[in-house]
Amino acid sequence: MTAATYLTLLRTILVPVFAVPAASYGISVKSGSPNESLHWWAVGIFFVAAMTDYADGVVARRYNQRTRLGAFLDPVADKLLILTAIAILFLLPWGEDW
Repeated sequence: MTAATYLTLLRTILVPVFAVPAASYGISVKSGSPNESLHWWAVGIFFVAAMTDYADGVVARRYNQRTRLGAFLDPVADKLLILTAIAILFLLPWGEDW
């Protein structure tokens, strides 16, 4: 496996790691005592995952590490990350402001 594929796998692994603090933050908002540290953990993990999307593309192109596996996994990992974020935003009860 190439370095670019490892970055893509890292992004896939980061999806549930992002989902836990993001969902926990949503639950804390609903309970009336928002836990801001959960919010910032979720933002940070999402940012790192998004940066792996950029990095795997750069590595694959610059070092000619394009593979069929990477070409398949990269869009799957992208969709998992984005759909998880959208699901958390829309399915959790964020309060009356939303």
